Amino acid sequence: HKIDTEIVIENDITFLNDIQNQEDLEFFIDLLDIYLKDLPVIIDEIKVAVENDNFEKLKFYTHKLKGSTLTLGIESISEYCYDLEKAADEEMIDEYIVSQTRVLGSYIRKVIAELKLLKEKYLNYKY
Repeated sequence: HKIDTEIVIENDITFLNDIQNQEDLEFFIDLLDIYLKDLPVIIDEIKVAVENDNFEKLKFYTHKLKGSTLTLGIESISEYCYDLEKAADEEMIDEYIVSQTRVLGSYIRKVIAELKLLKEKYLNYKY
């Protein structure tokens, strides 16, 4: 059965198509655990970078976030990342970027909640 999510779409997670056995399934769950641990840290680092005009850190963590979320098939986040990376490149943080960072933060909180649902589903799954 499909879980009811808005942002994380199971069909967009290409790795799910590659699960052949229990070991693959456990690897996928481990992967979800890594994202659940890393995403809050990454978004906090982005917020701090924006607050402190730390362009290097902003670019690094935004790039990291984009890579992580694309692996999960969440392409919608790359739009936010694009704006933040551009701000880092231009060394220009304005109110728009500050508000985009806030929106991204709440978006990531939703992603985390949905990843937890996904993890619950696959924890109960047996191959």
